[in-house]
Amino acid sequence: FSDIECEDGYWGAFVTGTVDEEDLIEAIEDETDAELSVYTHRGYDVYTDDSEENGICFLTDEAFLVGTVDAVEDAIDVAAGYASPLAGPVVDLYESLGDVWVRVAAAVPAETIGDATEDEVSIDSETLEHIEAIGAGLDKEGDLVILEVRVCLSSPVLAEGLKAVLFGARTYYRNTAELPDEAVEVLDKIVFSRSGSCTVLVLKATVQEIQDLVDAMEEEID
Repeated sequence: FSDIECEDGYWGAFVTGTVDEEDLIEAIEDETDAELSVYTHRGYDVYTDDSEENGICFLTDEAFLVGTVDAVEDAIDVAAGYASPLAGPVVDLYESLGDVWVRVAAAVPAETIGDATEDEVSIDSETLEHIEAIGAGLDKEGDLVILEVRVCLSSPVLAEGLKAVLFGARTYYRNTAELPDEAVEVLDKIVFSRSGSCTVLVLKATVQEIQDLVDAMEEEID
């Protein structure tokens, strides 16, 4: 979670998994060649560096926080019941991505859309101006990497229209670009759908297949 408009920087992340607190802190200190200081906030230990700008806090044996000190303390306030959790469409989008390895969701500032519509893009500016949030999730299933991207607009009609445009763009690109067969096969694995007001793209492929597609597209751009 972050606030990109904050001049001093404000970001944080929840990390889950079986990580030993002492081992992680020791590894950080060894890597930075500096000892972390620790203080208590709402009953939780917060480790900081010399600048006291960033912090780490273990909420449980299987979850810890990392980020700027302000963000970490705000998250602790919520965990300890001193503040209400965030709510709204961005949080709803984040939760819709499910329990995956990595998930992110962000509101799209109006100025970002304005910059995009000034460029030569294949998607009409009216559609872009109605994008409200974008989310993405990354997971793994056996040998396959699963990438899900959700683009949420102001109405289901616009989301359906964006799905059709992206499907057409995929068809045009695969038929006109000089892509190797393996890259075309990966493009064909992208599944387009709509969920409410969100256009959904899902790709299931191996790491090597995705790398082949990225390399092929970079060569086409060059």
